[in-house]
Amino acid sequence: MLTDRKILSKLDKIEHRYERLRFVDLGAIEMELWQTKEHFRSEPEGAKWKPAPIGTKWGGSWVTGWFRGDAVVPKGFPGGKLMLRAETGGETLLFVNGKTMGVFDGNHPVLLAKLDAKAGQKLHIAL
Repeated sequence: MLTDRKILSKLDKIEHRYERLRFVDLGAIEMELWQTKEHFRSEPEGAKWKPAPIGTKWGGSWVTGWFRGDAVVPKGFPGGKLMLRAETGGETLLFVNGKTMGVFDGNHPVLLAKLDAKAGQKLHIAL
């Protein structure tokens, strides 16, 4: 097990150095937020969504926040795997076009959003 702080620090630097070679930033997705104390297993319908720019404060005791947004795969995208990065601060289920795609957490900040994405495709993202 790697516990030496120097080794962990070096690994972190290596990861950040090569990250820009592994991924191309295609931009941020404008998101909306809805908060509830109810439990849902899919994106809630009929909710009163509010704009949620990056850094929006939300939550409370036993409050669940649902986020959603729409994106279009940009022109010039060569096609193929499209990954999505989200730093949610906890375990967060990702839905793309209504389909469960995985769970974001501290060890998995990047997930596959679409295996065969093409420029111009529309994606509905829900967290």
